[in-house]
Amino acid sequence: ERDLICGSCRYIFEPVDEWVKASEVGAMSQKKARKWLKKKMAKDSICASSRFSDRMGVGHRVGKYPPRLVEDAVQFARGSGFGHKDPTELKRVADGTHEELRRDRTVGPYVMTACFYWLDGLLEPLSDALEDLLMDGRGLMDFVCNDHLKVCENRDEL
Repeated sequence: ERDLICGSCRYIFEPVDEWVKASEVGAMSQKKARKWLKKKMAKDSICASSRFSDRMGVGHRVGKYPPRLVEDAVQFARGSGFGHKDPTELKRVADGTHEELRRDRTVGPYVMTACFYWLDGLLEPLSDALEDLLMDGRGLMDFVCNDHLKVCENRDEL
């Protein structure tokens, strides 16, 4: 399902954009930025098994945006206000029966496999594009999911 593939890509590479902002990569020299990227794009960092557990959840498609994957469905639901008016909502999220967000015990291993697969050979094209991406204000997730892997149909999905 293409929607879940795009959502998986977003889940995997969204932290990289956050790391870029937090580390102020745009202010680094090109050489230092490439070195930083090589360190952060390590498979054991991005594809850590702790990110792909049986607590993961899938949020339903909202408008033009693909389904959203979350690391812990119940925790995300609690933080988003689920269960405030209806105490059974969190149980339905945990059971995988909620209509908006469901825990899916099977999705983690598949997304982790995709993570390892997608990272193969990604460092060189990402390093080559890094300076232009930073100058244009584009995120690495946008480049990876749209331009390189082509798993998201358009930038509006990101």
